[in-house]
Amino acid sequence: MRTLFTLGFAFVIAIVLTMPLVGQQAPNQPIEFPEFIVTGKERVDVPGGTKNMPARPPVLRKAQLDTLNAVEKAAPPVIPPAILPMPTRPIVAHPGYVSAELGQYTTPDVQAGYSMVVGGYRLDAAAGIEASNGHLTNAAYHKAHASVLSTFIAPEQYLVFGGSTTETDIGIASRAYRFFGDSAAAERTVFALRAAVDVEGEYQGFTYRATAGYRRIGITTDVRESADAVIHGHIDVEQRWRAYDVGGSVSVNLRSFGGVSYPFIEGKGRARYIGESVRLLLDAGLQAATSTGDVSRAGFLIAGRADVNLGPDLTAIGTLRSGLRAVVFSDLLTVNPYVSDSLLLDAAYDVVDLGGTVLWHPTTRLGGSIGVRVRITDRDAVWTPSAAGAFGVSYFSTTTIEIPVELRWLVSPADVVRTNVSIVSSSIADAAVTPYVPSAQAAAWYDRSWTQDLRTALGLIYVGQRYADIDNRRVLSGYIDLRLRAEYDIAERFTLTARVNNLLGADILLWDGYRERGIFVSAGCTWRL
Repeated sequence: MRTLFTLGFAFVIAIVLTMPLVGQQAPNQPIEFPEFIVTGKERVDVPGGTKNMPARPPVLRKAQLDTLNAVEKAAPPVIPPAILPMPTRPIVAHPGYVSAELGQYTTPDVQAGYSMVVGGYRLDAAAGIEASNGHLTNAAYHKAHASVLSTFIAPEQYLVFGGSTTETDIGIASRAYRFFGDSAAAERTVFALRAAVDVEGEYQGFTYRATAGYRRIGITTDVRESADAVIHGHIDVEQRWRAYDVGGSVSVNLRSFGGVSYPFIEGKGRARYIGESVRLLLDAGLQAATSTGDVSRAGFLIAGRADVNLGPDLTAIGTLRSGLRAVVFSDLLTVNPYVSDSLLLDAAYDVVDLGGTVLWHPTTRLGGSIGVRVRITDRDAVWTPSAAGAFGVSYFSTTTIEIPVELRWLVSPADVVRTNVSIVSSSIADAAVTPYVPSAQAAAWYDRSWTQDLRTALGLIYVGQRYADIDNRRVLSGYIDLRLRAEYDIAERFTLTARVNNLLGADILLWDGYRERGIFVSAGCTWRL
């Protein structure tokens, strides 16, 4: 196993050293950035009323970096990220923006971004700071971030990389807060660094994508320091063969947590078929992982997807996956900022993850979907209470059944409705309900453009009852979070904003012992450069 990890390390280093030099340097134009994202479980931040805000540079990956807001610890139910068109208000592109907002409990939030082209490179920069005195004792927090994304299209004279797109992404973030749900209120400071290079292009009928990078999260508390770090590399190559696209990929993640390694390596082959009414994709390969307890895992990955056109208004999608899935500390921290920094990290095994969805798309103004997903997992990470207000994970066999329903409706050129409902049944092997998994959650948003300058968004988020322990004795009540946002353009480049969260003053507990803010009001402005 050690030999395998050594080869993986050499593979990643080779990619890091060669990709930026070959894929990004223009003639007589050396790169000024170092040759080198905090990842987490995908969660879509609910952007109520932000559809007409100036476009922010793509480097601001809020779902990955903005995880330590001491009073907004977890994302609400997923809202479809696509926004239906709003033809009543033309969108004018601006290279940059500065937004400032001030909320209750002395909560300032300042964000800025700027995009420009220099010497053939497109640079997108973003930065921001946020702080608060907190709604409860010891609930104060502060955080900051800065990032730069460089995009470069290589000239055609580059033998292999001609015409390829290379992105270099560099970012840092820091966050500090206290475990205010515990009387001791331990303080935690997190500093995150990410640096990655991604190259995507085509050469002699082969399409390729290669990624390499490094990311590190340093965690400092009152009593100890630890870090979660990874050197990662990925290469994917495909070629057209008769009626099929065939290829393969290799992914290497050399992770360590608290000085103990827990790598994850995967290699797979791929075949894709695209017909007039059906699209098929099949992946199969081998996986290897090691836990922080020095237990080696080996797995066989098989994954597939089928898209079938059932008619002009209906499309059916089926998915299947079976294989290992890494349990990563940075993912856990993204979901729960109060996760313990002393954990056993392992690789879950999805025995089967089967899903089916029917998409309904009668017009461009109306669309929706309904589906079902069944997942049976061994060694699934389940949240459990830990010491001093922290949360740990234990590993159980779980069975999860989910029924998601989504709807998007452009009622009129000025009115958009978006809804999302998910019904979930999740249990561990002894028939107990899986902690922190609500049986139902939903979100609905109504966006309206009253005039070309005035816009509002009304949102409702519902999260059902959850259990906070394995024995299902501690119950967290469900809640409704009603949100309102308004924007008014007082000039072409200047917009006033106001928002109210938890308008009904609901008693919200995302994590046992950590009470969220009640009614929260904030206002600010955005200046587009």
